[in-house]
Amino acid sequence: MFTDAIVFGAAVTGIVGLIGWAGVILYGSRKSVQQQEITISLQSLATIWLPYNKYYEYIPPSTSATEDLIESATPEIVIVSPASPSANNQPPVCQQSAPPVSEMLRLFWNDCVEPYQSAIAMQGVTDIVRSLIDLIEEHGQCSSIALDSADTEVVHFLASVRDNLAKITLREHTYSVARHLLDIVKERYNDAGQHIPKALVTALAHDIGKIPAYRLSGAFNTTEHHLVSAQKLMELFIGKDVPWLKDVVRAVESHHAPAANDNLALMLREADRYARRMELLSFTKDYEIKPFQDWFSPAVFIERVLKNANVTDRNGRWNSFTFQGILYTTTDHVYSTVKDLCNEKKILDDLFLYHTDKDSAMRRIIQHLRKADRISSLLHANAYAMSFNVYFGTGSKKFTLVPIQLTADDNIAQIEARKEGILQIIKRVTLASR
Repeated sequence: MFTDAIVFGAAVTGIVGLIGWAGVILYGSRKSVQQQEITISLQSLATIWLPYNKYYEYIPPSTSATEDLIESATPEIVIVSPASPSANNQPPVCQQSAPPVSEMLRLFWNDCVEPYQSAIAMQGVTDIVRSLIDLIEEHGQCSSIALDSADTEVVHFLASVRDNLAKITLREHTYSVARHLLDIVKERYNDAGQHIPKALVTALAHDIGKIPAYRLSGAFNTTEHHLVSAQKLMELFIGKDVPWLKDVVRAVESHHAPAANDNLALMLREADRYARRMELLSFTKDYEIKPFQDWFSPAVFIERVLKNANVTDRNGRWNSFTFQGILYTTTDHVYSTVKDLCNEKKILDDLFLYHTDKDSAMRRIIQHLRKADRISSLLHANAYAMSFNVYFGTGSKKFTLVPIQLTADDNIAQIEARKEGILQIIKRVTLASR
């Protein structure tokens, strides 16, 4: 943009022309006292003079975030001085240039795109990678969570987790997932370079369906971001014959599905969740990431469950009861108790960040209780809960319960004496027939 500091000495011819125009204006102003004074800014005069100055050179603005060292698309007019005073005595040239690209994009390009450009080009997806980056740069300031709809991911996250992740932009999240996915690929494949283009496209595309202009447009017949992402990705590939496109589309569509077993989808999910843990750590400074076996204690868990065993609420509902040396507890109570312990210990564990991982979490809990010899032999080897008939007086009711083996150290008599309400009239507990 022009400033008052423009050096005029290099454009004498143009300035003389401007003086002439100024003289005409001043002369005309004397002919009528009714005429108002006209003020023309230097920038306005520049639009008249510059195109006719022989030293003017127009450089069109970049139209892509990835063009020419990933320059952005907002140009400004500047006066460029010669490289040195002896450069053939050439006057300065007026050019258009772009402001600096974001450091986030520059680092991502240098680390995740530039080193693999030959493989990307060989597989014919250079323009796809650039188009995806352009989409992310243009629309990436939106939230990385689609909070305005019942999107699958939103439903899966716990409420407190959603609130924090909503502060992370789509750009930040996408580049983070891409970095982690490339790391996973390089770790697991000997010929990682050949898998990088596919992984890069997968990561860059996996959440573009969260862009409101796409997800809420109605053009995709769904607001589920993973489905919109997959459809938008297929649009970008129209006219291209890339053998692994179906693999990428399938991974993007299923990376939140609990039953996904596709290798690329599983790696994408792993990278996505690792990125989410890192994002959460930025908001929860006192939390740390630990594997389940390093923080879960069977003894502490059983002690916590026993505190509320044999107790009913005002509506007669219960979470756990004891009978003949066994603690029977509902699966919801087992899961919520361990999740509470996880939060109290300020641990970020994937098993307790997503509702869809409840089944996996339950299996992990039972596995560790078995190792501690605290699971009753009534529970089948591959099950984490079973159906039991609980007989109250003359009638019975079926419940899905986890049978935990008690020991003398658990003060069974004291806990039994605490029974109240309907729990006082339990006569029998048997396995329900299948």
